[in-house]
Amino acid sequence: MGSTPEPAVPATAAEPDADQKRLTPGVKGIGSASFLADVGHEIPTALLLAAPARASMGNLGASGFRHSG
Repeated sequence: MGSTPEPAVPATAAEPDADQKRLTPGVKGIGSASFLADVGHEIPTALLLAAPARASMGNLGASGFRHSG
């Protein structure tokens, strides 16, 4: 008679995890946009920096330089 009834759903199951509270749709959208912006800047930079190396290797091949390897 003096005991309290058990709750139907435990308190921890009714509350979302701390990660779920922080990972809202707005946070996901901003994170995705930031990632795509970084990729959009980094990939062209890497390709532009690799172009002179490819061009110089082509010139070395035309001059008769042989790479033994």
